[in-house]
Amino acid sequence: PCLLTLIGALLMATGGIRALLNDSWTVSMMLTEQTTPAVIWLLTAWTVVHAMLGVLMIAYCTARCLFGRLESAHDAHMHNSLLYWTFLLFTAWITIAILMVYIAIG
Repeated sequence: PCLLTLIGALLMATGGIRALLNDSWTVSMMLTEQTTPAVIWLLTAWTVVHAMLGVLMIAYCTARCLFGRLESAHDAHMHNSLLYWTFLLFTAWITIAILMVYIAIG
């Protein structure tokens, strides 16, 4: 069950990265017109880079699970990854909310 959960998390995280980049790209914001599109792209890039780091963390935990190194006594990597993703999800929600407001207004 650990391995399936981690593989599912990897798929969902990479899908979320693609969706966030796709939404930001299809709005066709001109970065040189105003500061708002530049700030939104900066937030998007910040979130995507950190999500990629989170995907790397999940991949590491998946590899440990595959090779039998992720045990209940040695699962600090999993807890650290979970804590990282908790704060990253908060960042992603804020970024997506700002992007949705920009799309609705503009």
